[in-house]
Amino acid sequence: QVNGIKANPDIPVHAGLASLGLTINALEPKLGDLGARLETARRNDMDAISGRFATISTAIGSVRAPDLAPLQQRLSEIHAAVANIRIPDVAPIQTRLGEVQASIANIPQPNLQPLHASLADLEAFVVALDKPPQDLGPLFNRLSALDGALASLQTELQQITALIKKQQPASGSLTAGKPAAAFKGDAGIATHPDVLFADNFEEGPLGARWDEVRNDGDTVLSLADPVEASLGARALRVEARLGKNTGGGLTRWFEPSDTVHVRFYVKFDPACDYVHHFVTLRANRGLKGGDRWSGFGGAGVKPAGDERFSTALEPWGNWGKLTPPGTWNFYSYWHEMKPSPDGKFWGNSFRPEKGDSIPRGEWICAEFMLRHNTPGQADGAQAFWINGVEQGRWSGLNWRKTESLKANALTLEAYITDRWTKQEVNVVWFDNLVIAKSLIGPVGR
Repeated sequence: QVNGIKANPDIPVHAGLASLGLTINALEPKLGDLGARLETARRNDMDAISGRFATISTAIGSVRAPDLAPLQQRLSEIHAAVANIRIPDVAPIQTRLGEVQASIANIPQPNLQPLHASLADLEAFVVALDKPPQDLGPLFNRLSALDGALASLQTELQQITALIKKQQPASGSLTAGKPAAAFKGDAGIATHPDVLFADNFEEGPLGARWDEVRNDGDTVLSLADPVEASLGARALRVEARLGKNTGGGLTRWFEPSDTVHVRFYVKFDPACDYVHHFVTLRANRGLKGGDRWSGFGGAGVKPAGDERFSTALEPWGNWGKLTPPGTWNFYSYWHEMKPSPDGKFWGNSFRPEKGDSIPRGEWICAEFMLRHNTPGQADGAQAFWINGVEQGRWSGLNWRKTESLKANALTLEAYITDRWTKQEVNVVWFDNLVIAKSLIGPVGR
């Protein structure tokens, strides 16, 4: 008996060992089979992993590094353009400001001695009034003297104010409302506070400073020598070919102003025929999203007054009766325009009673102005100048119904169709484009 358990003498010890051996023998094949199955599973997993590694290796081997050459080339061009930026010459402005400062410093001071003397006399007289005066004559005399001294002082102050105004430049302009005269060849004119946009086409690639470029097949627009030293080394050349394209041009959006002036130089090739549409100023609802396009399109349809209006300075050929390209006129769309004989609303024309023929083969300075109306009132206007001389002015225009609708986009183009144009190749040159809040005038020489 061991630990309270009594052994059975009838069951031999070797019989239990034999039974345990049989059990172990039975387990050995099962354990071997389990080991084989585990080995097979391990090999399958390793094969799958090896296959995936091979696929990943193949994929990585097929990855191509991006070609950075175009980006590097573009960065080089930008670097070169930045390096070529010309710092505007502000010396004339500084000189003019110095002259104004010197003139103001030389203004004589008003003589206040008579006024001081009269005030002293009056003060002494008032102090002496301890008793009611028997005679008010001296008081009236002193008051009269004081009144005369004040009148004299007022006259002197008016003269000084007039002198100051005479010495100062006109508000918003450098030279009598024509800022261009102060900038030789328009160099640096974009720095003038009245200028909203300017491009003399001297620097950068074609259309770099514009928002939209219409250049079919890259064959219509080019930058070339204008053959006119005072206008610089390059100008915009527009070559339209009948049957192949309708010409092309550039569009720029800008911050609007109550009054907008657009000045450009243009030259028609000696063989240039009639031009269908030209330089157009458009009003859009805004400068972002779809609002910036509300003023485009709508040919033959009268505007509603809250989405668009436009005016274009362009040659008018009188339906093929005038010598090409014709005479200057405005071609305008707005909500009070008149219908055409066909019942549609094509642009209404504004032109002088007697317009001169537009010469070909020479540079022309053209400028036009649009003044917004007060919404609901007919107090808008437009006018144009050729070579600095006003040709026509029209007022009483009700351009718009809402304050948010403002002229804020300009298209500089030569648009050609075969309706009246018969010449196959028609070339027009543009240069020295300026958009400003006030009269610009011809380029400074």
